[in-house]
Amino acid sequence: MEFTADQIKAINTRGRNLCVAAGAGSGKTGVLVERFLQIVIGTHEGTLPPAEQATPSRILAITFTDKATRELKSRIVEALTLRGLTEQRRDLESAYVSTIHSFCSRLLKENPFEAGVDPEFSILDDRDSAQIFRLAFDATMAAAYESGDNEIMELAATAQKARQHGVSPLEPLALLSQIIRKMMEELRGAGIACEEAREHLATGAHTADWRASQPLAGLLNEAMAELTAVRDE
Repeated sequence: MEFTADQIKAINTRGRNLCVAAGAGSGKTGVLVERFLQIVIGTHEGTLPPAEQATPSRILAITFTDKATRELKSRIVEALTLRGLTEQRRDLESAYVSTIHSFCSRLLKENPFEAGVDPEFSILDDRDSAQIFRLAFDATMAAAYESGDNEIMELAATAQKARQHGVSPLEPLALLSQIIRKMMEELRGAGIACEEAREHLATGAHTADWRASQPLAGLLNEAMAELTAVRDE
């Protein structure tokens, strides 16, 4: 495989953090494979400074998908085999070449007591996670209605209006559950903890935009009600 000047720079740069940004199909995996190989081969031959040397099991290579992990490993295995590096090929079996989720799972399973988790923990798949979330959501809604929590009941009423106005065909509580779950995922993705979100709410800053848009929302609701009535007629 022939590399461009920028790719060669990415492969050979050592001693500092490096970020490679490129589009799909531009050869990022090939660059990562070659960078991995050069470290392993340079360690084997002693051509790298001691501080830069590492065997396969001492290198962490993170990918986003299982498919990318398989491709990365297969390319490295093929290259090591062609070079006759049998020991390094065996060492690759225990190397940290995986998705971020698999790496975190392995790390927790190898150090359960230090992490404070059950060694027999399992990872929820998307379907189970969605079911558990909906159960928790339904329990919260039921408790809110029993205790007369006006804020949560207003949320449910808003979801009902969205259905009445044709914004969403979903059952109101299903729509609300979907919105809240998406919001939680975005908060988690942004690294915002629940306590931080609560602190932001406590400042009241979030109400400024709501108050500013309230007159417009009122007009739109009336217009939507009129349009819906006309449509039904």
